[in-house]
Amino acid sequence: MNLRLFSSIIIFSFLIFHSTLNAQGLTEPLKRGQFETGYSHYWYHGEFYRSSVNHSNDDWWSNGTLYFRLGLYDIITVSVEGMVWPVNSSNNYPGGSFLNYALGIGLSSPSIQLLFLELFLHMHYLENLYLDRSEQKSDKRFRNLLFGIPIRFKIVKSFTIWLAPVYVWNESEYFEDQTYSRSLKSPGVSIGLDALLFEHFYLNFNTIYTDYFQPHIIAGYRF
Repeated sequence: MNLRLFSSIIIFSFLIFHSTLNAQGLTEPLKRGQFETGYSHYWYHGEFYRSSVNHSNDDWWSNGTLYFRLGLYDIITVSVEGMVWPVNSSNNYPGGSFLNYALGIGLSSPSIQLLFLELFLHMHYLENLYLDRSEQKSDKRFRNLLFGIPIRFKIVKSFTIWLAPVYVWNESEYFEDQTYSRSLKSPGVSIGLDALLFEHFYLNFNTIYTDYFQPHIIAGYRF
C-alpha cells in the first residue's frame, strides 16, 4: 500500500475514534509548506429527531468562518477556522439576541492518482455555540461532523470537478430545557467545483445531499 495513504488512514482512524473532537466542507489538500487563508460559509438543513417532543422536525441554520490551512510533511493538510458574530434571531427563537462562537478543524490526506482521477480522504468538524443575550436565555450549541472521500477530475488546468461519498452527522443541544436533536440521515453524496485562479486565488463551491441540499462556498488566497 502507498506509504502516504497508509499513514493518512492511520491518522484519520485515530482522530475519529479516539479524539475528543467530533467536522462540513470538502477542500483539496495542499502541498507541503503551502498556506491558505480565506472565508468559508455553510448552510445546514435536515430532518432531526428531537428528544423533547419524541419525533422528528425540519431544521436549518447557516454560519460563516475565517479559515487557515497548511500543508504538513506531505502526509496531511490541517485547517483551523472560527469566527464570533451577533445573530439577532433564529428560526426556533425569533425573539433571541445571540452571540455566535464558531470553531472548527479539518484534515485532508494527500491526493492519490488513479489514471485520470485523483482521490483523497477528508474529515471536518465544526461547532457553533449560540449564547442568548435576551431575556429568553435560550443558549444552544450545534455540532457538525463530516467524513468523505472526494474523487476529483481536472477539466482544465485551473478547474476541477469532484464527487464524494460522505457521512454527515449533525447534533443540536438546547441548554434551556436540556434537550437535544440529531440528524436522522447521515450517509450522502457531495458534488463540487473548485478553481485556482492566477495560482493564488482559490474558489470552491460544493453541496452535500442527505435528505436536503446543504451548500458550502469558500473563497481564499493561497501563498
